[in-house]
Amino acid sequence: MKIVTIIPARIGSTRLQEKPLVLVENQPMVIATAEKAKEAQIGPVIIACDDVRVVELCKQYNYRYIMTRPDILTGSDRVYEAYKALGEDFDWILNLQGDMPKIQPSTIKALAEAAQRAGKADILTAITNFKNKGENYFI
Repeated sequence: MKIVTIIPARIGSTRLQEKPLVLVENQPMVIATAEKAKEAQIGPVIIACDDVRVVELCKQYNYRYIMTRPDILTGSDRVYEAYKALGEDFDWILNLQGDMPKIQPSTIKALAEAAQRAGKADILTAITNFKNKGENYFI
């Protein structure tokens, strides 16, 4: 089963400007997220971005990228546009939001394994219970 992880990264976030570039443990957030996907070892990792600054990060950290239109409003739509531009066929597209640098590679791997067991499904989503009220696992 072929799985590709596509990470949408939008510079123009309204809640946190230039979110992909925000440093998390001394790495840009989108790169920290991509590192988790790479550690999961489930297939290629591609960053779908809308800004040359993210492209430069991708080059610096040796990640594949696809430039998408800046007017795309949702991460899912950005992932879909990037997937169409790939020109490759995959059984599954894992949409890993770029603001999840704290996700565990084991969670990503478990989702990929669930996809393999599911065979055919439209959407699979990883969920978790928060252990402590107010705890933020993402940024």
